[in-house]
Amino acid sequence: MLNAKMLKALIVDQNPEQAKNFATLVKELFNKVFIQSDGLLALKEFEELKPNVLFLNLTINQRSKNFDLLEKLPFSLDNQVIVFGYNDGSEPELLAHAIETGIQDIFVRPYDADIISTKITRFYQSEKTSGREIHYQDLNPPLKAQVKFNFKLSAVDESGLTFKGEHYISKGTVFTQKGPLINEIFETDSQELMVTRTWLGDDWKEYFFFAEPKDQKEITSAALRKFVLRKT
Repeated sequence: MLNAKMLKALIVDQNPEQAKNFATLVKELFNKVFIQSDGLLALKEFEELKPNVLFLNLTINQRSKNFDLLEKLPFSLDNQVIVFGYNDGSEPELLAHAIETGIQDIFVRPYDADIISTKITRFYQSEKTSGREIHYQDLNPPLKAQVKFNFKLSAVDESGLTFKGEHYISKGTVFTQKGPLINEIFETDSQELMVTRTWLGDDWKEYFFFAEPKDQKEITSAALRKFVLRKT
């Protein structure tokens, strides 16, 4: 168990009142909680304080600045900070973008100290967090489930296929695609694909991902090239 005295948190929030309220909520979980409203000073304090947890305000008027700050932070093996965001409302597109940039999760108002503690405990176990942890029942054996998402195939090139939809699909995801177009391209009823790149649309409402045949073979590469040539 981690010594509670070792747990430090840094809150980056340009709104002093919001920062104070959030600090009051989480102060019981940490030995020290620091607040910084200036992005440049936050970068300096991050390097000096080496916090265990970083909280970023991701409300609409602050998210761009704090996403920019996140890209500048000097993460390293010696400073494995866990980053969380907090926001006034639930925005699925914001959550997807945040996870893609390295934020672990977003807390949404009304904030719940027990839920925040449980999420922090996944990474840091301390005397303070263990007392607030929500316990879950492990299922043995685990229940099996199948999840289906709807996406549209938006483009095909010589390397793979581009899809778009309402859900974020992480890099490395493997799935089986079926349909007439798959049959036309690969001359088979189904094709196993792997996501190699994912991004958020300019309007923050649609997600895109690029998928390639999981088992890259000359036959699948040739099939894609032939399909593109036929359509040009």
